Amino acid sequence: IYNCALEAGFNEYQAGRILGFSADDYQNMLDRERGSTQETTPKETTPQYSNNSSNDPNVNGNFTGYGTKNYSDGTIYIGNLVSGVQNGYGKKITSERTFEGNFINNQLQGKGTLKLKNGAIYDGEFVNDALQGKGEFINSSGETYLGDFVQGRLTGFGAYWFNDGSMYLGDFLNDKFHGEGKYYKKNIVVITVWYNIKD
Repeated sequence: IYNCALEAGFNEYQAGRILGFSADDYQNMLDRERGSTQETTPKETTPQYSNNSSNDPNVNGNFTGYGTKNYSDGTIYIGNLVSGVQNGYGKKITSERTFEGNFINNQLQGKGTLKLKNGAIYDGEFVNDALQGKGEFINSSGETYLGDFVQGRLTGFGAYWFNDGSMYLGDFLNDKFHGEGKYYKKNIVVITVWYNIKD
């Protein structure tokens, strides 16, 4: 994937710029606190169910099957439930974001998508609702990152495309360029750069 991207001629690095994500993008996507980065399971004080099966969805609140579950905070889950718990393929909709993919015990696991209210989109791997593994994130301004994520942060190897056609390819740590990387500029020789950024 990365070699194809390079051959496509993406170029020009904006010196000194740390990624392109706006504060709003990451505020909405990650809540910026490691402990609250993951979408928390909404309170189930007054769960309501609906489904198209002959099962009674309100027996002890333990409905099993495909249906819609409404939470008191406004969150809506549409998908498979096991004893009232999100298990299987489904979609979880909150006021700020929408998760879609395979859920295990109320959390998105494996391949899935995250769509934010501001238009940003993530398509990739999840662990416990957090961005973890390989994925692609397109922020609200259209800039794109393709690469590794660890606990919701750009960490590992990846490629970042800026709206002006510039591209950075290399190592990331905690959302910042870190280690070896290259930037590509039209009609200009590729330059290898090193960043050693400490939080």
